[in-house]
Formats: sequence, C-alpha cells, structure tokens
Amino acid sequence: MYFRPTMKRHYTLLVLANLIAVCGLAQTTIAPLSVTSTLNSFGSTPHVDNLIANISPATTTSTTFPFSPSSNFSQGIGYVSALGQWQGSITYTFVNSTSVSRMLLWNAYFTFELNHSLRDAQLVFYNAMDQVISTTNVSFPQAVSSVLTPQVVDLPTEVLGVKKVVVTVQSLWGGNEISLRRMAFAGTGQQVSVEELDQQAVAVRAYPNPSTDHSTLDLQDVLAVEVLDAAGRMVHVDARIERERVVLHWAGAERGLYTVLLQTRNGRRSARVVVE
Repeated sequence: MYFRPTMKRHYTLLVLANLIAVCGLAQTTIAPLSVTSTLNSFGSTPHVDNLIANISPATTTSTTFPFSPSSNFSQGIGYVSALGQWQGSITYTFVNSTSVSRMLLWNAYFTFELNHSLRDAQLVFYNAMDQVISTTNVSFPQAVSSVLTPQVVDLPTEVLGVKKVVVTVQSLWGGNEISLRRMAFAGTGQQVSVEELDQQAVAVRAYPNPSTDHSTLDLQDVLAVEVLDAAGRMVHVDARIERERVVLHWAGAERGLYTVLLQTRNGRRSARVVVE
C-alpha cells in the first residue's frame, strides 16, 4: 500500500497509477482464461463466456464491439442475466498471475437496456493460492448507445500477483437484470508476483532487523513504498519518506516477515524485514 510522507523535505509520493506514467510503463490488456457468474443468464444465449470473447492483449481503450439497437441478438452480444437476476458476482480468471491496474467495461448493448448497465461494483483480487490480496470499489457512468469503446477505471494502486478478480455487482442504473457487452482488465505486465518483483529489485539493507518498533532504509530519490506480508497481501504501515532515507514504523503490525518494495528514480529496490 502506498502512503503519503509526513516528514519535511520529502519527495511527493505518487500512487502507482501516476507512477506508471513517470516510469513510462504502458497498460496492456491481460489475456482471460475464463469467466463465470452467479447470475443466471437470459435464456440459452448469450452465455457469460461472451463477456471475454475477442478479449486479448491487443484489446485497447480504442477497441469497439458492435452495439445492437434491438433485441435480435444479431450483434454486440455480451451477457444478459435473467429477469430479476442482477445481484451477484462475476469471476474473471487470468491465464497467468499478473498485475492489475485498470478495468475496462463495454456496457449495455441494447438501446432499451442502457439503464441496465453496471453502475457500482466491488472488485476483490485473489492470488494463485486463492487468497484475497486487495479490495476496491469502482463506479461506471450509465451506458449510452453512441459509445462503443470501453468505460475505463484506473485503480488507486496496481495490484500484484493477481490470478482472478471477483466483480460483485452492487448497483445498476436501473432495470431488473444486468446487460454487459465485454469486460477486461489491464496492467503494466512488469509485476508478475511479489517473489519475482523482489528478485528483480536491487536489495537494500533495513536496520534494525529484526525490529520491534521501526526500521530505517538509507535510500535517496524514493517515489513510493509498498509493504507486503508473507502471503503477498498489502498491509498498512506508516512509511515516511525523507530526503535520504525511509523510516517504517511497525506499530500495530503483526509479527512475521515483510517485503518492502520501493520505487526510486533509479529503479526498484527491495528489503526483507522481520518484525518481532
């Protein structure tokens, strides 16, 4: 998790969404493996699998999918849940564990179902061990028939090591069922897992280590700090970025091993800290 520095003479802390622009990392759509839903589909077609039809790494924010003005199911097919079936979840699984920083949604595809488009949802991210990594809420504007490109939501921070995302539908703009064309997720592709990211980063020393109160890392030009527990989940730690060092305060942290990931102007750095 990223934290705002509280000490004087610090560098402005950037959330990873802005850090991507600073480091020049492009967003790439992540290849889907499968999609399932607790929402029953309308009739025999369209199937929920259509939500990921033709979604690939080549899919971008400019990619269009056809819009059908009527209910003849001739084009623009995505997914429509059965009447009265809109409260539930959609599980989107990736081929490989990866990082996720963006959600793309091509909303309702029938003119008369524009108000059946997704409004609010909760995203729960899981790693390959089926452990929850992170949770966030997203909101989308009401679908309009003239927009065939996706609505895009950037996450507050890029989530690492994601194998699947559970999209829990919280509200629609109206209607009794949910109508969607396509759904996709994107990330920088630079961060596959906590372990691989740690291996790619240059190791730095934290002291004291083990620690019971705080740890210091002598490091300049730090832009962002992320702390993860042994399971790879982001944890809240008071991380203060100063001009030539970072101080981590472990008050309230559970005992165990933590991975500290730091983004600097000269590349990634990492440290392992044992909290007793």
